[in-house]
Amino acid sequence: MEYYKKIMCMACLGLSLSCQSTKVNTVGDEITVEYQDGILKTSSFLKDYRIVLLKAPNNDAIIKYIDRLLFAENRIFVVDQISNKILAFDGNGEFLASTARMVGKGHNEYIRIVDAAIDEKGHKLYVHCDAPYQIMVFDFNLKLEKIFPMEYYLNEMAMDGNYIYGLRHNSMDDSGYEIISIAKDSLASSPNIVLSTPISVRGRKAMGKSMVSNQGCIYASIPFDNKICKLKDGKVTESYIIDFGGQGLPNRPIEKDMSPETFDRLYSDTHWSMVNMSGSDSLMLFNTNRSTQFILNQKNKKCHAYGEIYNDMLPFSNSYITPSQGLENGMAYEIEPEILLKYSKHAEQNHESIDPALLNIIQQTTPDGNPLIILWSFK
Repeated sequence: MEYYKKIMCMACLGLSLSCQSTKVNTVGDEITVEYQDGILKTSSFLKDYRIVLLKAPNNDAIIKYIDRLLFAENRIFVVDQISNKILAFDGNGEFLASTARMVGKGHNEYIRIVDAAIDEKGHKLYVHCDAPYQIMVFDFNLKLEKIFPMEYYLNEMAMDGNYIYGLRHNSMDDSGYEIISIAKDSLASSPNIVLSTPISVRGRKAMGKSMVSNQGCIYASIPFDNKICKLKDGKVTESYIIDFGGQGLPNRPIEKDMSPETFDRLYSDTHWSMVNMSGSDSLMLFNTNRSTQFILNQKNKKCHAYGEIYNDMLPFSNSYITPSQGLENGMAYEIEPEILLKYSKHAEQNHESIDPALLNIIQQTTPDGNPLIILWSFK
């Protein structure tokens, strides 16, 4: 299969409708980024890993792009917007089901998949769809149970406990974004606006997810803002104001209604969006719209930036964090199969030994197969 390469800017999707409760902004801990010249080794904060090959026995199981990974009860769910489907695998990567055959305009069908989240308390999968706006509720075998019509579009969604959170365009202004929360059993009611910002740039969004469920809460950061917030029970419980120094937005504010072309020219060297927050109770890793890697210690409130994170525990790596939900004290990366096969060929040519478990995975890998996911545990 042909892979869709990850790019640093993706077109923003959709428009939001309706306006609800009063805007809320937060203060928080101010954290100054310390830029490091050296390379961060993964062994300094990760302890072990597991590689899962997501098998593709038929066309319904083929993945074109992993937008988000969701883990629950020996299930791995893949959100693939390009293929317009949700896929389910067991914990060993065996394909179970997909929603590929539900695309259409009929009853119990959808036009476009947008995002999905796990309701860990209710043991359900919530999927947000576009055209028409709706949330489809599935069991963990991807059997459809309910459909809830909606009056607005969510660019992203996440869940914890009894609440659904969404990132959408500002409902009270013609620019900016807002994060909303709504009780999962009251989807017909007006959502609460948890956070909002007045600035956005048309068609510019960092690759990755601005909302990630992790360690029993939601990490969220609005594009074109420098805060990472923790959300729980429908509200903000903690926030970090990240000071990128001369490479951040507060020192170079964006003018309202700035054209995408002007933005690209003036802000190519600026960190203007934080995404893919993942970590443990103490450490948080995140990406931005640039290639720099960030690791934040939530206990001592220190944040270090590295030009490169070197994986000294595996012979290959990927510094792009795959957005995920449901990994306890862990994080996910993906590896394209050709990288694994190139490593195998190099090892063979140089008469290097390969770990037996890794060799077994390599022997099942094909160049046009699905990506492999590496599940890491924090120390």
